[in-house]
Amino acid sequence: MDVLLTQFLRYPAIAQNFSIKEWELLYRQSKSAQLTAAVWDLLQQFGLTDKAPPKAVNHFYSQTLLVQRQNAFIRFELEKVYKAIGRVEQNIILLKGAAYLLLDLPFAKSRRVADIDLLVSKSNLREVEKELMFYGWIKTKTDNYDDMYYREWMHEIPPLKHINRGSVLDVHHNILPVIAGKAPDARKLINQSIRLSNHPFCVLSPADIVLHSACHLFHEGEFEKGVRDLYDLHQLFNYYGNNEEQVSFWDELLDRAIDLKLTQPLFFAVRYSHLLFGTRIPQDILQKTQSLMANKVQVLIYDFLFTRIFVPHHPSTKNIGFSIARFFLYWRSHLIKMPLRILIPHLIKKSMKGFTEKKAKDNKIEV
Repeated sequence: MDVLLTQFLRYPAIAQNFSIKEWELLYRQSKSAQLTAAVWDLLQQFGLTDKAPPKAVNHFYSQTLLVQRQNAFIRFELEKVYKAIGRVEQNIILLKGAAYLLLDLPFAKSRRVADIDLLVSKSNLREVEKELMFYGWIKTKTDNYDDMYYREWMHEIPPLKHINRGSVLDVHHNILPVIAGKAPDARKLINQSIRLSNHPFCVLSPADIVLHSACHLFHEGEFEKGVRDLYDLHQLFNYYGNNEEQVSFWDELLDRAIDLKLTQPLFFAVRYSHLLFGTRIPQDILQKTQSLMANKVQVLIYDFLFTRIFVPHHPSTKNIGFSIARFFLYWRSHLIKMPLRILIPHLIKKSMKGFTEKKAKDNKIEV
């Protein structure tokens, strides 16, 4: 499927010949994918800002200012986070957007960050949560079943939201749900984490940053931000894979994926960033990761699904192929998240809860 946004992200020069309608569609698709500031950044890099209509420039630039304000807010909130838990957790590891921001990765300045993701040792989790609640972050999931779901089965505690400032923290103790039995040993991630030189936080190693990004994307069931997250992987591959200081990055990445038993998400990451964005992946890495996927029929099925779901979730891209992909990938995410003996009762429980809440809402409207 040809999508204007992914075409542009791969070949920015095509914007030279855009019509007014194509500029409008590019803006709408990029906004739905949370990539508007990234589009503006590419237009600047390639000297194409003068090709955009004045109204489009205003829209793109306003989204860029929004990202700048969000990034400043995240930096402010990180200071508050450290004040809250710095004395009880020596290695506060930042994940995803907050990590990209403090690492000053080139694409971080145009990437929207909604929540702050942290990884802490499981042994300190209770104390970390207690301190964060003392400083104003409270649970957003108040239902007893949801609370149990997170604490016993997932890789994080329920999200915490600050009562005054509204910032949301996702505090992890692993990068995949523990109930599925496929979560890596979190101690390996923590042991290879890197302390930032100019901030009191740590980040994962380059290989683990990529693997976590791949796990986050390919184990999820909702793909509204799928294009954005795959573009993250494209940018990470470009940054670390072409960095002279990371000359052994590709070999380390593959070895690390094997060690952590995360070869499938790595295969997906290199395959679909290469297919959709033309990411420069060494040929031997493409071949080695594909050799780890024994079932060739599965690969064909995944190609059908992922190439149709990695589009902006905008009316211009939604067709029967998109709907099929969304349906099957949603259920795949449940099946890989937990075993059937837990999944079936869980889905029944959630369905009953949803029905009860809807009925209560309808009764309230009638009154």
